Amino acid sequence: MNSSDNDYRRHGPAAWTQLLRVPNLLTVPGDPLAGFVLGCLAVGGASLSRAVAPAATGLLLYCAGLIQNDLADLAEDRRNRPGRPLASGQIRPLAAVAALLACVILAAAAAISAGTASLLVAAVLLAAISAYNFITKRIAVIGPLNMGLCRGMSLMLGASALGWDALAGPAVWIPACLLAFYVAGVTAIAAGETQRRSLRVLRWLPAVTMLTWASVLLVILAFRAPSVVCLILAAGWTASRSRSLAGRPEPEKVQRTVGELLRGLLLVQAAIVVIVPWTGWFLGGFLLMCWPANALLARKFHAS
Repeated sequence: MNSSDNDYRRHGPAAWTQLLRVPNLLTVPGDPLAGFVLGCLAVGGASLSRAVAPAATGLLLYCAGLIQNDLADLAEDRRNRPGRPLASGQIRPLAAVAALLACVILAAAAAISAGTASLLVAAVLLAAISAYNFITKRIAVIGPLNMGLCRGMSLMLGASALGWDALAGPAVWIPACLLAFYVAGVTAIAAGETQRRSLRVLRWLPAVTMLTWASVLLVILAFRAPSVVCLILAAGWTASRSRSLAGRPEPEKVQRTVGELLRGLLLVQAAIVVIVPWTGWFLGGFLLMCWPANALLARKFHAS
């Protein structure tokens, strides 16, 4: 066994956590969970156990998209970002392809178990992820909107476990659209994270969208006290992070703030799921516990 093999084995796990942007993973399952609860408001209550399959589907497709992204950028990364896990050889392309296929197959199985509507939404989500990675991500406006669509579809994935009627309810598709616009704004900020630049009005897009999103959810969730607290905190957090990007922030500052803006999604997800007694309170508490875990992981791994 040569030294390069030893190096690969030593750095392999850390390389995978970098490739999968592990801080962000904590913010992903909450989207389908929130979508499921909003779907329940549209068509009637159901056990939150039915949300497990769409949550797993969303997380697996998110992982698949991250791996696909680095595979699509491999040639460019070898020129401009040689430290990336695939470009540096810490993860072999064949291993990445195998992991990508495994994620897609497992996601499909989970979606099938949730029903026909979930399978169709998962297929559309996978198509949107692939479109971003191979076509739209370098196109101004369209790329960020495409990324936002992916997260909006993740929320709808949760509602799809309740059938087509849940997807058609405004309690689902309006929050999904606002989630999409929020993530699109964050993505637009992240697009220039490698250079110093003035973000001007762009830095306020997430804050304005969050305020609108929180206001809509307050009405949908009937101003329940725990939800009100979480949504107020989410709006305040996003506004403070947007304000911190004044002037011409350093790339490291932008990268850190992008992760912090995504962390704010945990508060919104918790605000939605806590309206379900007992199980929802437990899941809401879990999502809030993901906040410090995300912060700790973000110190070591970039979220963008």
